[in-house]
Amino acid sequence: MIQNTQFDESNYPILDGRFCLIKKIGSGATCSVKLAKDLKDTKIYALKILKNKLNTKSSSNQNEKLFKAEMDNLKKIDHRNIIKIIEGDKGTIKKPTGESKNVDYIVLEMASNGELFDFLYFPKKGFSEYYARFVFHQLLDGIEACHKAGVAHRDLKTENIMMNENWI
Repeated sequence: MIQNTQFDESNYPILDGRFCLIKKIGSGATCSVKLAKDLKDTKIYALKILKNKLNTKSSSNQNEKLFKAEMDNLKKIDHRNIIKIIEGDKGTIKKPTGESKNVDYIVLEMASNGELFDFLYFPKKGFSEYYARFVFHQLLDGIEACHKAGVAHRDLKTENIMMNENWI
């Protein structure tokens, strides 16, 4: 994790003059996720960037609709077991080389302990039956909050269940 130590932002891409994109922390079919430092308040976030690699306009439009729907759905849900949206918009990433790229993005709270998948897949991590029940209850509470808000997840898997600093 990047703390408030010496940190030279000029070596990293910057989104809209505000978010320093430190490193890639995940990716999916339509998005990549970067560890981002807010240059205003030095907080660390997960910044999800829509991939624009598809060649057809209809595929690109479909991805943008899904991306907008994700933002709208996250705004509907305020629950401790659901990652909170900070903001989202269209923006420009400026690379240290001077090159620019326009993107759609969502800024999310950071889940610093990563994916549930990592704790199940790698044998040395894992956890006890007691903790497994605890995590399962947290998962059910989060799903219930989504359903009460009229949102269905559609891609629920261990790679998409993130663990915050409190392991929930």
